[in-house]
Amino acid sequence: MTSSSVAPLQALVFVEDWPIARSAFQQLTALGSPEVVAFYLSLLEHPNALLRNQAAYGLADIGNPEVVPALLQAIFKPEHVDNNGSIVYALVQFDCADLLEEIMLIIFYHGAEASFTANVALQDQVFNVTLAQKTSIQRHWQLVKVNPSEAAVSLGIDYLDEVLDELFEGI
Repeated sequence: MTSSSVAPLQALVFVEDWPIARSAFQQLTALGSPEVVAFYLSLLEHPNALLRNQAAYGLADIGNPEVVPALLQAIFKPEHVDNNGSIVYALVQFDCADLLEEIMLIIFYHGAEASFTANVALQDQVFNVTLAQKTSIQRHWQLVKVNPSEAAVSLGIDYLDEVLDELFEGI
């Protein structure tokens, strides 16, 4: 599909008729072209959470790991902190071995959906842990334990203590 034929599909994602918009997203994701990836990356900044979510799912399905920095940027935008579970889902579809601190910050400070999704990454992936990460994460963890988020409470303070002990074993 040429660039000129992608534009009509891009326009359709903004229509109010959700089945039409969803179909456009599916077709764009199937194309997976660099133009589609760039379009989806731009949607991560859109004020409409539904569009951000669909773009994130599309990026996960396309599977280009070069999008990880943009996903992280979208996740940590202050206005997205309580509405970014889909973007976190997209992130954890990629190798997060070097993103332990980011994953833990999501668990500590973000909404329940994002925290639970990040926790899945802790279970499913292997992380490279540095002493600097350990120190930073432990500093955050001490603050969180004093004033835990609802998500941290839901996951369980004792559980998170055990996870951190396991992650930091030998470091």
